[in-house]
Amino acid sequence: MQRNKEEIGHIMSIMSDTIASFREEAERENIRIRILGDLLNSGFPRDVCHSLRDLESDSTRWSGSDRDTSQLTVCLAINYGSRQDILSACKSIIQSTPESNISEDTLKQHLGTADLPDPDLIIRTGGERRLSNFLLWEAAYSELYFCNEMWPDFNEECFRRALDNYKQRERRFGTRKELSPA
Repeated sequence: MQRNKEEIGHIMSIMSDTIASFREEAERENIRIRILGDLLNSGFPRDVCHSLRDLESDSTRWSGSDRDTSQLTVCLAINYGSRQDILSACKSIIQSTPESNISEDTLKQHLGTADLPDPDLIIRTGGERRLSNFLLWEAAYSELYFCNEMWPDFNEECFRRALDNYKQRERRFGTRKELSPA
């Protein structure tokens, strides 16, 4: 982590305070929780790590093991870095896959997000205009939305603005926009 100790302490406090209430809502709403990143080496307090792993595990039980039986999957990126995820996937491929069989699908299946669809929309809060090592592989055709609100202040109204903005976009997935005949 590249944050100062005071900020990390504040984040841990927020996490501890919200895990229990989020658990109740996730179970009630049939939401699957996925932890992306290296929780083991995160430096997070053990009780927070344990609570998060329990939340992820329990959500599989109440929502079903795949995304088709769950209404929504919420991914929590904790001590996550896309470059590290890609590097780990490459190392895993080297150990398990014949060289001639490596493809985009091979890499995708070794990423930490292998069982998740690529995101349609990535919302970046805090006024930043970059991905910051977040889902670099998966974001290839994602729509990006940037806002000035900091994450703790990002509320339902902010989310609705992001969705309204997203609804106005034309998804082309790498193809060119059709030009009108002149």
